[in-house]
Amino acid sequence: MQFERFADDVVVHCVTERQARQLREAIGRRLADVGLLLHPDKTRIVYCKDDKRHLKYDQVTFTFCGYQFRPRKAFDKRRSRSFTGFLPAVAPGKLTDISRKIASMRLHRRTNTTLDAIAKEVNPGPRS
Repeated sequence: MQFERFADDVVVHCVTERQARQLREAIGRRLADVGLLLHPDKTRIVYCKDDKRHLKYDQVTFTFCGYQFRPRKAFDKRRSRSFTGFLPAVAPGKLTDISRKIASMRLHRRTNTTLDAIAKEVNPGPRS
C-alpha cells in the first residue's frame, strides 16, 4: 500500500472501499498487539472525489499536516478547461493562525522600514 506518515499521523491509499476497511481492521489489530488504539474520531475512510470519481460518499475531505484535502476547482492550461481535482490547500484553522500571527506583527505600522528589512525579518531561513 502507498502511504504517507508524519509523526503519529498516517494516510493510506486504497483502490476500493473494501480494501480500505480491511486495511483499517488490520492496522487496528497490529496497534492493539503493541498496546495502542486507533483514534475513533481521526480514523476515517475518505473518498477522493474528483472528475473521474462520481460515487456518493459522506466523507470527501480530510486534513493532514496542516493541509485540507478536498475536491477543488482546477484549471488545465493545455486544454483551456476547468475540472474538479482532489487537491490540498492550507487548512482553515491553520489559515486563521497564520492570519493572526501576521496581524500581530503589525507590519502596516512600520512605515520607516524598508521592504527588504521587513522581508529578512519575516521570511524563514538562515539569517545573515
